[in-house]
Amino acid sequence: MWNIIKSIRYSLRREMTTYLFFLITIIFVGFCTYDMFSGIKVSEIMEITGSKSFVLIIQATSIGALFLAMMIIPIVFAGDFTGKYIHYEILSGHKRNSQILSRTILSVIYVAIYFLVMIIVPVTFFTVINGWGYSLPLSVAIRQVVLLFLYSLRFSFIMAFICFALKNTLYSIVVFFVETTLMLPIMLLSPNPEMAGPSWIGLLLSVYNMLSLGEPTNTYLGFAEGMDVTMYEFSYAPELMPALFAVPVMVTVFCILAMYAINSKRDY
Repeated sequence: MWNIIKSIRYSLRREMTTYLFFLITIIFVGFCTYDMFSGIKVSEIMEITGSKSFVLIIQATSIGALFLAMMIIPIVFAGDFTGKYIHYEILSGHKRNSQILSRTILSVIYVAIYFLVMIIVPVTFFTVINGWGYSLPLSVAIRQVVLLFLYSLRFSFIMAFICFALKNTLYSIVVFFVETTLMLPIMLLSPNPEMAGPSWIGLLLSVYNMLSLGEPTNTYLGFAEGMDVTMYEFSYAPELMPALFAVPVMVTVFCILAMYAINSKRDY
């Protein structure tokens, strides 16, 4: 299994498309981050606390995670079909289950690294300089990162399952645009589209959840340590919280098991 992980990592490093997709993701996240910070003076940027930087950065990160899931993860699962590498793995004595497990582990690692680099590193930087602050409780920030991580995995494995089943990585882009198109009526029908949190209908669409989880549900001016502080809330209906955590896990597990089933019966 570990040999398969090494071979996939080696092939990804050799593929120019991998670097191109990463570059697109970084550029897009960079533009989104710049847009978030553009209204803040340079002198004020170094005064931003960790909690406020988290709110600003997580919005751009949630968008970038969609590109990561749409481009990189399908290549991990379905990219080897183009070169018949999966067939060679079987001929080399690797078990079919290890083919799926190795790609699952690698995908989870890639998503985790993305969140580590894009969220934890910059937020830690601002926290070390100016402290965490009062814009958002730390527990809420941790919850949002966990939720976004779970929904990134869910979206990634939906993409991976479709591309793996159809042996073509381009289908991930089709699914992305289909989900985005289906998301529009939900946003338009929402009573407050700009602050729309996840709903029971929205739970069906990974794109909708990943974007809405990165947006604060409420912003107001508070008071702490003798000064005005912008406060942010990420609050959702209590009856929706169990589903928010359960749905992405269930969908991710289903996609992995489905790929196991397909791979066990597939004649390469």
